[in-house]
Amino acid sequence: MGDAWRSRLRSHDLIARLGGDEFALVLPSTDEANAHALISELAMHSPAAWSAGVAETLIGDTVRTLIDRADADLCRVKRERKALRARGASGLGLRADAGSDA
Repeated sequence: MGDAWRSRLRSHDLIARLGGDEFALVLPSTDEANAHALISELAMHSPAAWSAGVAETLIGDTVRTLIDRADADLCRVKRERKALRARGASGLGLRADAGSDA
């Protein structure tokens, strides 16, 4: 998916594989609302389903604390999506089939 995303990212954005099927996007000068908008756009143009968590840098953050918050947000997104599916709804702004809720 990295190649599919690169054309939609700015030249100063960074995409990195963390391992396995986990990627990180570093989006300088991007607030959470704009990050979520970009995630929605990437999801619409991705060849496979996926889930995402977002964290905005706070004063005193380390790479670890930032990744931990993004991971916590990812878990929240998956829980909410799973609950919506259980009620027969789709979504959270991403494709209804996005992400494995494992």
